[in-house]
Amino acid sequence: MSVNLPNIKLKIGKYKAKRTGNKNVVRMDTAKEIIQSVGDNYAIVYVDFRKDVDFMVNCLKDVGIEDARVYHGKSPQKAKTKIDEDFYYKEFQVLVATES
Repeated sequence: MSVNLPNIKLKIGKYKAKRTGNKNVVRMDTAKEIIQSVGDNYAIVYVDFRKDVDFMVNCLKDVGIEDARVYHGKSPQKAKTKIDEDFYYKEFQVLVATES
C-alpha cells in the first residue's frame, strides 16, 4: 500500500525472515529499502518490538543514514519530548519507533 502526496509518503510493508533466512540479513535489506524510499526526506519507521528499534537504527546507520534516532515506551519522557521536538524541527532524518 502506498500514498503519495506532496508532503506525505506512506509505504506499508511486512518484513519477516524467511523460514530458512537470516533475520539480520532481512533487517539489513529492509534498512536498504528504507534509505532508498527516504532519500533526502524525513521518515518515521515503526517496528514491532523495542529490541528491534535499536537494531534497526544500527542497520540504518550501517547503510548510510547517520541521523536515525530511537523512540519507544521505555524511553524517558524527557527524552521523548526532546526527540519529538527535534524531529519536528528536522534535526534528524529518521525516527525508528514502536507503536506505543
